[in-house]
Amino acid sequence: MGEFLSALLGPLIQLVELIVSCIPHFEIVRCNEAGVRYTRGEDAKRVGPGVRWYLPVIQDIETHHTCDQVLTVTEQTFETKDEKQVTVALVVVYAIVDVLRYEVDNLDADEGIGEAAAGGLRQLVAENTLEDLRRTTRHRALVVEKLQSELDRFGVEVRVARLTDCAVMGLAHGAVRIFGAETNVRFYQRD
Repeated sequence: MGEFLSALLGPLIQLVELIVSCIPHFEIVRCNEAGVRYTRGEDAKRVGPGVRWYLPVIQDIETHHTCDQVLTVTEQTFETKDEKQVTVALVVVYAIVDVLRYEVDNLDADEGIGEAAAGGLRQLVAENTLEDLRRTTRHRALVVEKLQSELDRFGVEVRVARLTDCAVMGLAHGAVRIFGAETNVRFYQRD
């Protein structure tokens, strides 16, 4: 009897799911979000805040926050232009400004942004000497510019970037902290 009911109810449940998927649904895109509507066989389209109707059988909506988001790049050791080993950490504040590029052009934008920021940090350290890194006022816009060029393809804008820790490695007495958590943290903002 149980097998008979399973055989009967299985297709019936699938039929109900199909009927429900043909009924229009709505997605509420909040004021601090932007969305992308995918329609089968057509290009993706940006959708802004408001109530957005869609047919689940042929459409899908993905939303993302467009407000400021924080990305932390943990301590990593790189070599400077003058061949010194430096351990640095980074905090980046960014916002999604082109949701289509963020969602459509990248397989996993969240993970990719972290990897691209770490790559930009490595390149920034490799292109500068230890003394250049110490003179942080010279790099006020350089950190933001370098990260922006790395993150452009994700459709985001870098609002703030700061080196939260910087220490020279491989010295006779261990690491010497240039600046970090126990000192005044330096901010680098877009002018």
